[in-house]
Amino acid sequence: MEMIFIDLIKPSPNFKGTGKNMEYNEWEHKKNGTSWKQQIRDEIDKLIPEVNSLDELLQILEERGYEIKRGKYISVKAPGQERFVRTKTLGEEYTDDSLNIRIIYRDVGAGTTPIQDDHSQLRAAYAAVIGDVRILAEERRKVPRKQNMILPYSADNDLDVYRLSAQLSVINQERIGSIGELTGRINRLKYEFEKHRTEVNQLIDEYSELTSLLEHIRTYHELSEKSDISASEELKLTIAKQTMQRNNILSTADELRLRERAENLGKRITAIKQRLDSCKQQYDVYSDIAKTYHEISEGDYIGRLVEEERRRKERGGSETQKDAVKYGNGAAETVPIHSICIIQKIRDKRSVFIAYRQLHVSVKLPAVGKDFLIRNGIEALFLTVRKYMPTPYLCHDGRSS
Repeated sequence: MEMIFIDLIKPSPNFKGTGKNMEYNEWEHKKNGTSWKQQIRDEIDKLIPEVNSLDELLQILEERGYEIKRGKYISVKAPGQERFVRTKTLGEEYTDDSLNIRIIYRDVGAGTTPIQDDHSQLRAAYAAVIGDVRILAEERRKVPRKQNMILPYSADNDLDVYRLSAQLSVINQERIGSIGELTGRINRLKYEFEKHRTEVNQLIDEYSELTSLLEHIRTYHELSEKSDISASEELKLTIAKQTMQRNNILSTADELRLRERAENLGKRITAIKQRLDSCKQQYDVYSDIAKTYHEISEGDYIGRLVEEERRRKERGGSETQKDAVKYGNGAAETVPIHSICIIQKIRDKRSVFIAYRQLHVSVKLPAVGKDFLIRNGIEALFLTVRKYMPTPYLCHDGRSS
């Protein structure tokens, strides 16, 4: 019988995140191309260039068969998935705030050079803070959020740096000189939005009446051409005829004018909805700039980023400890997550028990009966090891198993 070699290697310090820090179950699914989280990430990334708001993004996801829970946190469940996942667990780029930033500044572009204006506190505040945030990103003292999901993370590909640069670009391009001027624009957009919303709702009501009338006309023509109609059809025909007479639809020319009116009304509704969308987008951008400037002027912005990263690291440490307990043997003794087995070769079922006994000693796996292991063979060994040691272990040739 060949000897079984057991070595020790050191994995990453926790199971969360991506790559080596990913939970074992998620790692295995991703390896096999079946990760629910990755599927949801990919779907969101594809939709962001096409939508104008987070609400629209969630609506399209629902139309494509995803289930959405809206609350303090947004949760998503893909078609066929058993449990909901919060978008914030998909990564830092998928929190509510990050998704909003990726959407509303998608087409803005970034420009960090302020217009020369010594009297603009707004531009001066942004010019100063962008450099500070870049330093935090370079020194990894803030939460790493990517602006471009394809490129590797860096200060040039940091979502917070991009957000500030995009905001400054808007301030420069639209020559916003002060927070008072910005507030005035926000208030005007509110008024304009409400005006358009009231108008479009009235037009939609009118359009609904026209489409209902056109449906009566269709019913009238359809039933009047039938030689034999039932009692219910005769009632429908009478109602349709009376409705047409009430609305002075007495000839083919009247019908054509009605259809043309409905078509023009539909075009007006579409145009006003586009203005509403544009107004809402601009309002979101201006409001976000006002919120950011308030944090900058109060001195909270940089401190908030640093504190956010500190809390993230604390959460990572506590989750590592939870994982150790979760995948341990259930007693006070837990599996030391710094140890992973490397199994070189097992020739027969009896050597499975020898391998497991060595693992039981080295990484404190729970005791399993000899008969069970011999009867079920190497599959039982692998299943048990996977259950209690979720980090992928390696075969003798170095391939992940």
